[in-house]
Amino acid sequence: MNVQTYAVNTNDAWPMCSDDEKAGTYVRWEDYAALADHVRQLTEQRDAVVAESVELKSKGRELLNEACKVYEAFNASVDPESGDFIDGQTLHEFQFVLDTGSVNTSANLDSLRAEGVEMAMEGAKLEIASEFQRQTFEQCVNATMKYPQSDMAGKVEMVAWLELFARQLRESKGANHE
Repeated sequence: MNVQTYAVNTNDAWPMCSDDEKAGTYVRWEDYAALADHVRQLTEQRDAVVAESVELKSKGRELLNEACKVYEAFNASVDPESGDFIDGQTLHEFQFVLDTGSVNTSANLDSLRAEGVEMAMEGAKLEIASEFQRQTFEQCVNATMKYPQSDMAGKVEMVAWLELFARQLRESKGANHE
């Protein structure tokens, strides 16, 4: 979501350019309200996914407990020393499923993590530009070409790493949480 920023004085307000310093600027109430609404919607989606996952796992554990009771009552193949079922592979596989995250939930969480990384990256760009007295982060990138061993170059590289990490999170589609 893109929010237009404005510079304001006692007589006028005018839109800021995309490369202008954002600190101390103003936004339209409508833009702020739309952004707040978007955040609220994302929060509701996250909460719904988390609640659904918790509920499914809870019901799955209840089903596993019932299956274990039935298996124990009607199966004479229990190891007397450990108390485990000799042929309980299906129950163990089901337990494994309950102990891991679902792909869809993990993909949604990865997307939220990527958003957080991107927010940190945008904040870092502003801080780096301000710290090195540049109007834009892109000016910092250009300066590092001249001074590749500078402190600025290390910070620019960190932002590039954050960008790569956010992209990897988005592309994983939940594969990181099998």
